[in-house]
Amino acid sequence: MAAGSPASWLRGRSRRGAYPLRLAGRERNRSVPSKHQSQAVQAQAPSRGQAAGHQAGAGETRCRSQRRSMMKRKLHRIQYLRGLAAVLVLLTHVTITLNERLQYRFADNVFLSGYMGVDLFFVISGFIICYTHYSDFGVRERLGSYYVRRFTRIYPVYWLVLIPVIAFNFAVPSYGDGFERELSEIVQSWFLIPESHQPILRVAWTLWHELLFYVLFGMLFIRNRNPKLLVGAALGWGALSAGSMFIQDRGFWLWSEYLFSPHNLEFLAGCGIAVLLRRDKLSARAAYWALGLGIVLFFASWANEYWLHESIPRALAWGIPSFLLVAAASAWPDSARSSPNRLFAYLGDASYSIYLVHLLAIHLLYQVFNRLNLFAQLGNLTMVTACAAGALIGGCLFYSLIEAPIMKRLKHRIAAQKKLKLGSVNPAAEG
Repeated sequence: MAAGSPASWLRGRSRRGAYPLRLAGRERNRSVPSKHQSQAVQAQAPSRGQAAGHQAGAGETRCRSQRRSMMKRKLHRIQYLRGLAAVLVLLTHVTITLNERLQYRFADNVFLSGYMGVDLFFVISGFIICYTHYSDFGVRERLGSYYVRRFTRIYPVYWLVLIPVIAFNFAVPSYGDGFERELSEIVQSWFLIPESHQPILRVAWTLWHELLFYVLFGMLFIRNRNPKLLVGAALGWGALSAGSMFIQDRGFWLWSEYLFSPHNLEFLAGCGIAVLLRRDKLSARAAYWALGLGIVLFFASWANEYWLHESIPRALAWGIPSFLLVAAASAWPDSARSSPNRLFAYLGDASYSIYLVHLLAIHLLYQVFNRLNLFAQLGNLTMVTACAAGALIGGCLFYSLIEAPIMKRLKHRIAAQKKLKLGSVNPAAEG
């Protein structure tokens, strides 16, 4: 047959189209899976979805862990300030107590202004409570657990220090001012109810203000359709507290001096720092400026009390430097490689125990050293320094041996009760 015949043309056409037709068939076979392939793909689909879910969950977990790590680093720096505050108060009480008994000016009374550690404590308390509970605003269900945690943080350890003090007042009637053995005074000191004079455990007056702040802060957990009302109430409370700084006699009503104390401004200042930090309004540059200005104002207030003796309201003289130092510590730039200083972090953790027991330890050590005639033999400077160091060590031992184990046990018990309560509320959890 001729090459140009129709038959040869058809054969050539079929040969030229054979490969494309076979390729198209293969592509169709690939694009249209068989029954077994469809079942395999369907079997793999859930596992792929689960893998994506696991990846998303892992990413969320990493974000949460990173946030917790960043929060811990910030709170570590705040813990350093808390330890510093406790040591400053201790040095003040060493200076005052042994100056009265020995007529000796320890370090030329340079630590008399260390009482500002209390003002620093109040700013720190406001910051930590607001920073850690910022996401709880308006969540009424968390109010009960908040109060339980706050009260268990204050009372059990405080009672363990108060009990031997009460017993000692009965065993040695000549000790104290006499009111310490009255039942009404014991009850008021036991529950930290404010009174016209210092409580039986002298340093516990600061806990009056702590508890007031804890109670009022809990109001933020209550849902309110008009949040401006709560903001207005807080501003009004702060304004009355600020105004009381300039009233000479605030004792016309005991509770007015307590409810509208200028110390309330220091708690509010700490809350303000926490809100700014949570909203990312504090930059590293602001931290640098706050640190520099805080140090300058701190030494200015110290110099005023040491040399000039000008009357400046305490909430201004020491509250403002405390505010700036806490702001600097909270907003200081983080470093992933930085690790907390264990000693300073430990002093911060032990600050509550140090604060509660240091004055008792100073009195006890003075009595022991005086009976052994060590002040005359070794000199006042050596033994007063030994009293300060011994009181600090005593507070740390009380923390490690008593406070830390008790608080750990209480936390486990509270967590177990919470889990049990959730299980009883949600029967599905029991399955």
